[in-house]
Amino acid sequence: MPQNLLILGHPKSGKRLTVKRLPEVQIVDFVEMATTGKWEVPAANGIIALNHVEFGIDDPEFNLRKLQLIEDLVYFQRRRTILLSTVDPLFYLTQGAPDVIVTEKQDSSDAVHLLDRWAAVLTSFRKMTIDDITEDVFKEVVDGLKRRRPDRLFQDFIKHVVRECDHTAQLRKIGGTVLRAHRDKEGLSPEALVQELLDRANPAILHSRECNAAQIRTGGATFGRTG
Repeated sequence: MPQNLLILGHPKSGKRLTVKRLPEVQIVDFVEMATTGKWEVPAANGIIALNHVEFGIDDPEFNLRKLQLIEDLVYFQRRRTILLSTVDPLFYLTQGAPDVIVTEKQDSSDAVHLLDRWAAVLTSFRKMTIDDITEDVFKEVVDGLKRRRPDRLFQDFIKHVVRECDHTAQLRKIGGTVLRAHRDKEGLSPEALVQELLDRANPAILHSRECNAAQIRTGGATFGRTG
């Protein structure tokens, strides 16, 4: 990882699971910190990931705690840091200022200084969406199998998987799993592929907040497309 990352994605989109695959990564949850009141991160080597940055984002005191922790990791510990959030923190805080930045007891002018601190520390973060990451991973799997399995039938199978799955982060994960599962086997027919995708999707897609009824339509052998 060349730099710090801010990874944005909907709830249940797989942000944490994606980061968990990185070597030597320590994941800390702001929900747990706020609940226990323990805001210290044990000193360690490797990557630190801070999950649920959006938690308590309307609370000025929580936001100050989060800012101080991120500043400590970036400026003093100099650890590679990943922020996982459902919202862009700087955009949200800017739009909600001063109420989400300073308490009623503080001078509203302090909000400008705190926003400057947020902006400064976040300049070291590359902003990505979870879809950006899954697109890259899915493409690597597809390209690798295209080279490994040049036979026409399997190439057609790959095309069907891409057509059905290259739409959302969850679908790309399932599509990559299906491709890897069949890399040394014969590919599936379009109908069989749709059935396997549906089987693997329960409950990951069918019960996901990202999914709506139009995302899964078996008519015309369509899984992830709306038309």
